[in-house]
Amino acid sequence: MSMEINEQHKRQFLSDMELMGLKEALLDGYYDVLATGKQISVSWREYSDFGDHRVLYEPELRLDDSGLPYLYGYTATLLETHPIHHGIYEQIDTWQLEAILREGKWVSDAVLFSQLYAQITELSVCGNSRAKDIAQRLEARYWLGTTVDRFVNGIELRRKFGRTHFFSCDQQELSNLTVTHAYNLLSGRPVLRFSKGQGVRSSRGWIGLKRLRQPIVIGQQLHWFQEKGYPDFGPGPLIQHLPFKNPLQWYSDLRLVGGLMEGNMVSAPLIIEGKERLCSIAVEAEYNRARVFDEQGIEMDVPYLLTQTAKIREEKEEKPSTRKKPIGRKL
Repeated sequence: MSMEINEQHKRQFLSDMELMGLKEALLDGYYDVLATGKQISVSWREYSDFGDHRVLYEPELRLDDSGLPYLYGYTATLLETHPIHHGIYEQIDTWQLEAILREGKWVSDAVLFSQLYAQITELSVCGNSRAKDIAQRLEARYWLGTTVDRFVNGIELRRKFGRTHFFSCDQQELSNLTVTHAYNLLSGRPVLRFSKGQGVRSSRGWIGLKRLRQPIVIGQQLHWFQEKGYPDFGPGPLIQHLPFKNPLQWYSDLRLVGGLMEGNMVSAPLIIEGKERLCSIAVEAEYNRARVFDEQGIEMDVPYLLTQTAKIREEKEEKPSTRKKPIGRKL
């Protein structure tokens, strides 16, 4: 009977890990190692990419009071490597070098990896500080967390580009915090969390990470953030006056609203200087502000966008009626 219960718990556990975005191939075996008492904890490393950003994760599994494995928490490290200001150094075009790294064929091509490694090494030792910085950014973004990270100075790269926080899944409001939530929080965007209270679902409020001026040392890692609640925060007042193509989109678009609740950067068409442009919108609780980026990822001036909204409203109010006036005398 107990074996059947464990198998049921194992299926649920593996399903929960998948929903959280953890994709370690050996999770099934890790569960068995813990459940059979061979170890009291298991940890591993993996990563997820979000555009130009990479986040390194170090989850830890433990046994609960019933002897069943559960996710105790995970350390997440955001690598702040971009933007990269490319150039040509020692006849090496770093923009082209990154394009090859991004393509990823080097993962299964040892010869190509050796060639890339030689070029990055050349950039690192050529004596040009900019070239060395580019080399380190490329190493951190594309090689940390992979099977080839033993070829780079992981400690130095994490200290230079990494921003780390430990997410404790023992806390109720953080118990199902996905790897995407962690990325959003590390990027400065809050998420709306809920907790169960006596049979009803009650809002827990917005939580975020406040960046510390100086990191603190926990164990052997630097930690850059402090968890913080924002009970009075709400994105509505920050975005409702943006020049949306649909004036009520900020309120009625469930994709946009739901995305902001998850801490995502969401896309929406805005009318700027009379033209429709697809922009990305984010909100930050710590500074109580909205941020808007154009199609190329360049941040736009929000006060200027608000003037566009006012201009659109004025034009609508001043636009003369197109209905033809009747000709002749009114009887």
